[in-house]
Amino acid sequence: MVFVKKRDGNLETFDPSKIQKALIRAGANKSLIKEVIDELQTKLYDGIPTQKIFYIVFELLRKRKKPLASRFNLKTAIANLGPSGYNFEVFTAHVLEEKGYLTQLNQIVQGKDITHEVDIIAKKNNENLICECKFHNKPWTYCPIQTALYTYARFLDVKINGFTQPMLITNTRFSPDAIKYSRGVNMKLLGWKYPKHQGLEQIIDKKALFPITILQDIDTPAIGKLLRQHVVLIRDLIQLDIKTLSQLINKPPKYSENLIEESRAISKLK
Repeated sequence: MVFVKKRDGNLETFDPSKIQKALIRAGANKSLIKEVIDELQTKLYDGIPTQKIFYIVFELLRKRKKPLASRFNLKTAIANLGPSGYNFEVFTAHVLEEKGYLTQLNQIVQGKDITHEVDIIAKKNNENLICECKFHNKPWTYCPIQTALYTYARFLDVKINGFTQPMLITNTRFSPDAIKYSRGVNMKLLGWKYPKHQGLEQIIDKKALFPITILQDIDTPAIGKLLRQHVVLIRDLIQLDIKTLSQLINKPPKYSENLIEESRAISKLK
């Protein structure tokens, strides 16, 4: 029996099913899952940090199937949209649009008492949502109850404008209190593994809404140039021809060609 150290410092028994679920989400088949977990278990030791386990699995996947390793690294890729939260807001707008909403980013809304800068307004049928995007640079951080309280308080002030419901969106998990409170006040939540079976990562996987930061062969300056041009998703990158992409990121054609090929390989999995 091997004990692993969680990020909060507590120890728990190593549970291979957690790795298995993550590998299934990434698109690994049964034989690859068994191969990776078997090799991982030879590298475990008592007190091994969970982040070390993640890194080992990522490297094992890179050696076997690089595009699958990229998908496995999705949570970190979304966190790499930072450090500011604006790129996550743009990314989130794409996610909401895939769910059938019409979106508006960074709107100034006059509330009953004060003026608010709203991250996203999302409309669909009879829904008119005020959306708060809470971005965390550390992907394992919980979105706390304080953010849920703040989001609902803003909704109370601006609902005079016809908003029907608030929505809180994050790239991490929600704290138990945030979930409990949001259920009580009828506030929508969208985050990592929440709602159950309809979480952010599942929408991304199902619709192939992968951020450009999921690419392993792209450097930071190129990412910055693309994000400034609002090219946030690899599906948008794929639509560019090699010449246009090379001009956008100031890179040789071969570099751009490799990025497009990598993007296609990631998108075609599953």
